[in-house]
Amino acid sequence: WRDPAGSVTLSEYPAPNSWVGKSVEAFERGLAGRVAFIGRYGEALVPTETSVIQEGDRLHIASAVADVDAVVAHMQRGPEGH
Repeated sequence: WRDPAGSVTLSEYPAPNSWVGKSVEAFERGLAGRVAFIGRYGEALVPTETSVIQEGDRLHIASAVADVDAVVAHMQRGPEGH
């Protein structure tokens, strides 16, 4: 999804294995966006300060369109790259 002006996007990504078991709070450090919600077992949940990324999660990340490549790079680096 993109806003009508084309500057903000809500994109869905599979949770990278390197982030499984890590908190959403840790994931968002250095992320050029925010986890708006998580798709888990057919349900949607808004993450809290205690939410942990699980295998099979779908991360729905809100970011500026210009930052999409940075979001993907953040996920690929994994927690060890931060």
